[in-house]
Amino acid sequence: MSSEAFPAAPRIAVCIGRFQPVTRRHLFLIEAALAAYDRVIVLCAGAAQPRDPANAWSSAQRLAMLAACVPDPRCRVLEVADCWYEDGRWAARVEALVADAC
Repeated sequence: MSSEAFPAAPRIAVCIGRFQPVTRRHLFLIEAALAAYDRVIVLCAGAAQPRDPANAWSSAQRLAMLAACVPDPRCRVLEVADCWYEDGRWAARVEALVADAC
């Protein structure tokens, strides 16, 4: 059988950050991923955290900033909650979000 009989799976990039706020460097990274991959999943960390001096924007505000800055339909912006001192739990949460988005 030829390789044309089985289409290649889409190539997907995952970008994770707090985006406090969204910067030009963040946008450069996301745009580079969009140029190199079929789809990009952007995970905004720190979901459901209250605003404080270190985290000046709510997760809803950061999601809105990202959506406004990256209107490409191949880019999906999601939020992921922190799991302080539980790296395995956080990694499992990220894997589940990515699997659901795919």
